[in-house]
Amino acid sequence: MSFWKKKKYCPYCGSVLNADGSCPNKDCIKYTGTTTTTTASTTTTTDSTTTTTTTAGA
Repeated sequence: MSFWKKKKYCPYCGSVLNADGSCPNKDCIKYTGTTTTTTASTTTTTDSTTTTTTTAGA
C-alpha cells in the first residue's frame, strides 16, 4: 500500500521535474525556458515596384 507518489528527478542535475517533464533549473542542460519569437513583415506596393521589409526580434 502506497501513501505517497515518488517524485521524478532530473537525471542531469537532480532537481524535481515540472509536471510536463521539463527541468526548472536554469543551469541544467535539460532546461527548456519559454522562448518567444516576434516576426513582423511589411509589404509596400507602388506602381510596378514591390518593397518588402522583414524585421525579426528576439
